[in-house]
Amino acid sequence: MSLVRCVRGAGTAGVCLAFWVLAVGKVAGEDASPVPKTIEVDCPACSGSGMIREIGCPACGAVGMSAQLTVCDVCHGSRKIEYKCPVCKGEGKIVVGGKEQVCRACLGKGHPPCPLCKGKGKIPRPNPEAAGAPTKPCEACGGTGFEQHTKCSVCAGKGKLFLQAPRPADRNQRRPPPEELACPFCGGDGEGPPICPQCKGKGYCGSAKTAYPCPGCAGTGTLFVPCHVCAGKGFVVDRKAAQ
Repeated sequence: MSLVRCVRGAGTAGVCLAFWVLAVGKVAGEDASPVPKTIEVDCPACSGSGMIREIGCPACGAVGMSAQLTVCDVCHGSRKIEYKCPVCKGEGKIVVGGKEQVCRACLGKGHPPCPLCKGKGKIPRPNPEAAGAPTKPCEACGGTGFEQHTKCSVCAGKGKLFLQAPRPADRNQRRPPPEELACPFCGGDGEGPPICPQCKGKGYCGSAKTAYPCPGCAGTGTLFVPCHVCAGKGFVVDRKAAQ
């Protein structure tokens, strides 16, 4: 019922209701509060923790295997290692002048803050309810809002890598042929999220002794590029439901 019809058709009671609607901004049973344009979702880099808990294993270059084609004895093939705050060594506290204080480098968490969400654990994203039309999760990115299916730049979409065996000590012996293994960056399917160009998908920068989380990808090795289908929203308009 419009405000004009309400006033003309209900007399004094209608006028009172009209002024009540103008003052309060809602009719009984009807919430007129504005729909927020954005919502907070878990940061994809730190999974909502606000911290960088691990980086690529610098001992094996985040491959999971050593140069001798054996499982890396540091990460045990997982390609990741735990990363603690270098200032407090993961304790979250430091001693200054004989007094214990919260480590400012990691904000007392023992791990460095995630650069993508600035340590908050949440990032803003457009609210589907504010779209003004029926929506559904974007299938291209799985609702994440970031590219998921691009050609793996590490294996060039082949899904395989070749590790060259070390040269034998005896020069009269032939070097064994390269060993073929599934690409650890895409899982062998030749597709995956874009690889961070700063760390080449390893998740860390520096040498094995001075390795630190890559600031470009928060130690994930993945470059978070907005999905080309939903433009980073994570949802698209459901045209069938809108008809």
